[in-house]
Amino acid sequence: MDASAITSERQAPPQRRQIVSRILLGVLIFAAGSEFIVRGPIRFLNQSSDWNDLVPVYIPARAWLHGQNPYDPNVYTAQVMDLFHKPWNPAAPRSHAVYPLSTFVWISPLAALPWGLAQPVWTLTLVALIAAMIISMIRAAGLESERAWIFAACTLALAPLHTGLATGNISMAAAALAGLLFCEMHAGHKWAAGICLAAIVGLKPQIGLPLLIYYAFRSFWLPCGIATGGTLLSFAIGALRLSRLGTVWTYDFFRNTRVFVGSNLFDDFSQRNPIRFTLIDLQVPFSYLVQDRTLTIVVALAVTLTVAILWLVLFRKERNHDDLLNISTIAILSLLPVYHRFYDASLLVLPLCWTICTHSTALAHLRRICWVLMVPFLIPGASLLQQVSSEGLLARYVVNSWYWNFFVMPHETWALLALVVTLLRAMRRRIREQASLPEIPVFSREVAN
Repeated sequence: MDASAITSERQAPPQRRQIVSRILLGVLIFAAGSEFIVRGPIRFLNQSSDWNDLVPVYIPARAWLHGQNPYDPNVYTAQVMDLFHKPWNPAAPRSHAVYPLSTFVWISPLAALPWGLAQPVWTLTLVALIAAMIISMIRAAGLESERAWIFAACTLALAPLHTGLATGNISMAAAALAGLLFCEMHAGHKWAAGICLAAIVGLKPQIGLPLLIYYAFRSFWLPCGIATGGTLLSFAIGALRLSRLGTVWTYDFFRNTRVFVGSNLFDDFSQRNPIRFTLIDLQVPFSYLVQDRTLTIVVALAVTLTVAILWLVLFRKERNHDDLLNISTIAILSLLPVYHRFYDASLLVLPLCWTICTHSTALAHLRRICWVLMVPFLIPGASLLQQVSSEGLLARYVVNSWYWNFFVMPHETWALLALVVTLLRAMRRRIREQASLPEIPVFSREVAN
């Protein structure tokens, strides 16, 4: 047998493995993409206007465009009845808008469209933003071949993305823009990054403000200044339009906020809310142990603040910052102290990208832990368990037990907290690695010359 024949035989098995690998990746991306389309956009387009998350933003934004008070429940009711030709109760929780004026300004181009056109336009917008985020993060993280396809497939398979798209929630735009923000910062496009950050803060302050604070810590002053100025400008535009028309809105806004916090059953974290486990913040499990509402809030904030201080200590010790690791930690940590629903866990796309693009062997064990902790978010676990328990398929002593209400049902919340702790361990491991390497002195240009 000649040498060329031996070489071809040796190359054949790797080639077959490569072909099999590509086939498996193709099947994976097809399955994830199909699930994404069916459980996301298609469900939203078939969703009733009675119960989706775009209407409570679209209606107040449309009222603002017409010069009406967007926080007046009677105005909301009149808009709903006019658009959808159905009765509506102004006392309903969703009649009390709580989004800031900046949100209505950002969403106003969509609100200018009739609902029959706004719904498909919003669907296409969200899908385009998510696609742009995936492509941009692949390029920014330097993912090639199999890793790029794995990241795309895992992102499309995330159940929070499906839930957010199925309800048309604006958090999907904020999450996609958070990924684009990292990419623009990484590429040095400061103006584009500032506009992305302004849009995130304007649409969803709970997601945008922690990212703004982080990049302020990193001294990215131009993007942070653009974001701050853009947020203030959008709020000023919203307020000035209403004030010029003589519309008083502040009283209704604070009244709606009190209703949302104190009287809104379906967004409450306590045991009186039958669907409370679709929330992913720490207030839900702690409310089972701590019966006092105020104390529950304090405990959740205290735990989050403690973890945030640990992050800050590690951040200050870093010699060179891993921005993707840091914003992954900050983004997931921001979900824990206050009201957040399952779809806000779409921010998992950030740590997901970090685990795939990080090549350090010292972090391999921690990356695997991150993967395990993100596995529960491939299915809407809490919703499925809630349905099983409500249909009486489980014994009452199980459903009423402390471990079911404190550990099993809020398992997604505990997974997020454990993920943050694991990311902090990764930061600590990186700091140790940096400390073991000799520090290269940096000379000024004048000294070097």
